[in-house]
Amino acid sequence: METLETHYAPAGFVVSMIGDAGMQDPRFGLDNWGDLRYCITQAVNGGGGTITLGYAAGNYGPNNVWGPGLSGATTTLESALPALAKDIRFCLATVTGASGNAG
Repeated sequence: METLETHYAPAGFVVSMIGDAGMQDPRFGLDNWGDLRYCITQAVNGGGGTITLGYAAGNYGPNNVWGPGLSGATTTLESALPALAKDIRFCLATVTGASGNAG
């Protein structure tokens, strides 16, 4: 019997805050949620993944915390973002009724 190589699915990240501090979102207790710079840095350091821009309103995380959602928000970058030299993809969240001022 031949042993097959183990493959892992790339990690996913969610931009859930509009800041540019490179900060994890403290509200949900999820280490893959944060601002754009945080998500890109985590994806680069982790070997790639999908970064979802925004999220739908709902309960998230181990403590089932309510989040109002994030859609149509704008972030002003304070400096250049890290180079995207890894397998990184961006997608837009499908959001209904979310506010652009979360975070």
